[in-house]
Amino acid sequence: MIEINQVSKDMQIASRSTSIIKNLFSPKKEQKRVVDSVSFNIQANEKISLLGHNGCGKSTMMKMLAGIIKPTEGEISVNGLDPFKHRKKLYEFTGVLFAQKSFLYSDLSVKDCLDLYSGIHRQSKSHFHKRLKVLDDYLEIGRFQDQPVRTLSFGQRMRGEIASALIHDPSVVLLDEPTVGLDLDTRNKFNALLKDSGILNDKTVVIVTHDLPVVKDFSDRTIVMHQGCVQQELYQEELERLTTQVSYQIKTESKINPSLLESVNGHPNILYVNCQDEQQLDLKFKSNTQEQTIQSLISQVCSKSGVSFCERKESLDFSSIYLAPQLESA
Repeated sequence: MIEINQVSKDMQIASRSTSIIKNLFSPKKEQKRVVDSVSFNIQANEKISLLGHNGCGKSTMMKMLAGIIKPTEGEISVNGLDPFKHRKKLYEFTGVLFAQKSFLYSDLSVKDCLDLYSGIHRQSKSHFHKRLKVLDDYLEIGRFQDQPVRTLSFGQRMRGEIASALIHDPSVVLLDEPTVGLDLDTRNKFNALLKDSGILNDKTVVIVTHDLPVVKDFSDRTIVMHQGCVQQELYQEELERLTTQVSYQIKTESKINPSLLESVNGHPNILYVNCQDEQQLDLKFKSNTQEQTIQSLISQVCSKSGVSFCERKESLDFSSIYLAPQLESA
């Protein structure tokens, strides 16, 4: 179990001067609170996504969970341990990945790095090879596992980093932007690794990602951060309600009345209206529009113009949950 109680973090941020010379040789720094009074708990085996704009404090929060930096205020407990005070003990059961920081040794091959990490955690050789096979099935690291890390592309290195975070069968997994640099095919395979491989079923996972399938299909709960604070905690049902965007394509039997088109176009829940011709109307509703409102408006269009064709589509729009005013009104 992970417990985060009133955690804040202040960091020194460079304050830019109008003088280029001053910026180079005597840069001024100011204290900024990048995480502000954050509290939440994560149950054992729960899968959590951290979402938010760049600079909202997600990665700083992950660094504190991993014991890399110490909170300015508040307390963090990971399985009963203070991460910063007990880093060595923490890493016995924790797997960590940070996209911008490599945990692989540049002069070793990927396989040697993974073998080393597995040995440090006292895993048997048979367990290592079994684990490596599962990871290779999804990440395809076998293609480059004998190459020195320094010769790898960024995407290949990221696949090696993912494997290094999971090779020792940790009970707590912290992944900060694990899909950065992955091509679409590898990203899909990584998503399948999370959902289908079973190796994370009994693990506590915290993941920072902008990859929507991971958030939607893998996470039990999504925590949205905004300007260093927890803005919202959403379980899957709430997340889908807030982010599902409904669109309709309607073909009518008669010409669409201009006054009807005008009222639809001015409706507060309509995001987009396109009248392809006099007898076809495309509508897109804003995320979080109540189903009753959608059906009422569609019925109004259909009853006044008649319908020869009506198709409904649903998509996810996660940008809406980044907006604080919308969250507060949801």
